[in-house]
Amino acid sequence: MSDVDTIGRIPFANAGVVPEEFKVDTVAGYREELYVPGDTMHVCPMVAVGGKEAEPLPYRLYSDNVLTVCVCFCFFLLSYVLSHGKRYLAQQVKDFFYVREWTSLFAVETGSDIRYRLLMILQTSLLLGIFFFDYSRDFFPELFSFYSSLLLLGCYVGIIILFYVLRVLLYTCVNWIFFDKQKNSLWLESYSLLYSLFGILLFPLLLLVVYFDLSNVKSFIYFVIFTILSEIMLLYKCFNIFFNKMYGFLYFIVYFCTLEMVPCFLLWQTLISTNNLLIIKN
Repeated sequence: MSDVDTIGRIPFANAGVVPEEFKVDTVAGYREELYVPGDTMHVCPMVAVGGKEAEPLPYRLYSDNVLTVCVCFCFFLLSYVLSHGKRYLAQQVKDFFYVREWTSLFAVETGSDIRYRLLMILQTSLLLGIFFFDYSRDFFPELFSFYSSLLLLGCYVGIIILFYVLRVLLYTCVNWIFFDKQKNSLWLESYSLLYSLFGILLFPLLLLVVYFDLSNVKSFIYFVIFTILSEIMLLYKCFNIFFNKMYGFLYFIVYFCTLEMVPCFLLWQTLISTNNLLIIKN
């Protein structure tokens, strides 16, 4: 054993007297001349282990907090309207397929009915904004490196709500010129109902897109099917209210294409142009 091995030698005699060799702490202060070969206390080999470079997780809609809040908000809106306003919706659907007598057109909507209608319109606008948000995420990915999800989604929803308001004003002005007030109010009521029902159909599709990663092709096909069904019902109601005579069929085509197809195309171009302007700005 080495003369300076302070670990293997423990003094039992001369209690209270510290030998000279114990005054050197060979553990805390390592020196080459005190190193004993094979003493592993002073040598701790460090092995550098090379790891694998981590890959960032891809973006998912369900991981976006803004979209999660919006989906929950739409769910509560839909639950509130279906639980408290189911009679209102049932009556609206019944009136949609039945042309009421002129004497019943003077019925006044209550404040609750107007609230239900506004909430459903808000929900449909929000859902349409989320769908375009998903489209922009796939085809305009550079946009999301400059702006937050909240700002972009708010911009899309604001444009869609403004489009709805301008469309109602356009319908009102044109129908006021060519038709009477009663037909105009009946048409606006039917249009608002279809817009609201369109949002109800879109909500299950949104859940599939956000939480079940439905492919873009399938979601686009379903969206087109719902849109076509909505336009067919709107076409039926338009013909039933304004052009219920065969001689008015040509005017009906012009009216429907001008006030229905063209505004939808303009809305799409406005949203695409908004994305392009936001990208150019940065």
